[in-house]
Amino acid sequence: MMNDPARAPLWAALQAELLFLSALLIGWYLLETRKMRVAAERQVEAGFRPAVILTFNQTMNLARVENIGKGPAMEVKWSLKESDLAGTFSYLQQGAPEYLSKCNDRELFQAAEKTGDDVMNVVVHCSYRSLSGHAYSSTATCNLQNMQFNTTFSED
Repeated sequence: MMNDPARAPLWAALQAELLFLSALLIGWYLLETRKMRVAAERQVEAGFRPAVILTFNQTMNLARVENIGKGPAMEVKWSLKESDLAGTFSYLQQGAPEYLSKCNDRELFQAAEKTGDDVMNVVVHCSYRSLSGHAYSSTATCNLQNMQFNTTFSED
């Protein structure tokens, strides 16, 4: 019955359908495997993600950046809005703050006065990379009246 020449086109069509179904299942499997790989990469990145914030040392009257994330921040660039002050650090270790050169309380107040608002806020923008090369940024807004900081983080 299987060797019947009259049924050969039927068997060929059935075989083609089974091959097509197999290809669809393999494609679906590959897509799901890719999703799992991407999720695993995100999980690993989250475990070593840097997070740079701005703090102020009132004893020394100097602003500083600090990495409170889990991994080092590489190629850190910072700039003070409404000012020419900016700088770079090759990296920031976790929990090891670095002082912003020439960024003391006088410089902060001058930058805040240029904004023209009564709140006396200054904004410092930082951009940096993780060890895996992912780009991140943080923007710290400091209220100079009470020295409180509000930092927002984003992925670039």
